[in-house]
Amino acid sequence: MLRLRLLLVSAVCSAACAQIAGFDHLNSRNLDSADGGSGAASAGKSATSGGNEGVAGRESSSGDSGASAGGHAGSGGNASPGSAGNVIHGSAGSAPVAGAAGSGGKAPIAGSGGSAPSAGSAGSAATAGAAGAPVIGGCNAELLKNGDFDAGPVDWRQESTAPGILEVSDLIVNGAKPALIAANVAPRSGNYLAWLGGVLDTDKGSRTNLLQDVQIPAKVSKLTVTGWLQITTTETNPNDTTDQLDLTLQDDKDYWSFHFWKGTEVTNGWKSFSYSISEGNRLDALRGRTLTFYAEAIGDTSQISSFWLDSISLYAECPH
Repeated sequence: MLRLRLLLVSAVCSAACAQIAGFDHLNSRNLDSADGGSGAASAGKSATSGGNEGVAGRESSSGDSGASAGGHAGSGGNASPGSAGNVIHGSAGSAPVAGAAGSGGKAPIAGSGGSAPSAGSAGSAATAGAAGAPVIGGCNAELLKNGDFDAGPVDWRQESTAPGILEVSDLIVNGAKPALIAANVAPRSGNYLAWLGGVLDTDKGSRTNLLQDVQIPAKVSKLTVTGWLQITTTETNPNDTTDQLDLTLQDDKDYWSFHFWKGTEVTNGWKSFSYSISEGNRLDALRGRTLTFYAEAIGDTSQISSFWLDSISLYAECPH
């Protein structure tokens, strides 16, 4: 359950604190360059900059830091193969909906002297269950389950070293929660959103991640992540923060980044995003594999940045 997030926190440690107490394992991936570091796949920035907006922190308590799977929260030095770039901006939209698939599933009432046709025969191969639900997995289909978070804290796992963040329900938040209302943020659609960051550990820094395993089709020609994002921060200087949110695919030793945002890339409300991996040499390393999709937020030891996500999609395109 969600704990009180709002606790105004002042800067109590300089950037040098980031190297003590093991925080070197939480270094930002953008240390080598502003476009994502030596292995990040994203190029440039998508979020608009704006006036800094104060963010209250979540309830603080002690917590141990640590790198994410395979140490991926560390520096970008062990980053994935492939050159940076080929980021596609725009509004690629949400994953296709299975349309009327499943809507024809109601069986006609059996008349006297005859049995009713089987239920759901119309379009049953194209649906993943309920009417209007997206097809999950495979070619030309959505790969993420519960990408809009509206089923609540299900289908996602969480990793956290953040103080006060103990359960997935702390990260996938109902819009009626007092802390979210006090932060003046509401889900863009439905009743839930994901809240990453928003905490401060002045000793070791913090990390809050949502993740789930996805199966990459063997014939995939493009992977596109889309969604909506809000960012607020108490940081004032972009050069003084390593707070960031990164959307990646990972295995136990490498990662492939779609894009990262710094905490200082403050938005004015919800902003849409769309980024793709389409280069053949990068896709070769992904095809036919089960990888982990991460929404990974790293916070430094000085100020607080919050990253809110809603309606995210990971869509796999294949040649027809």
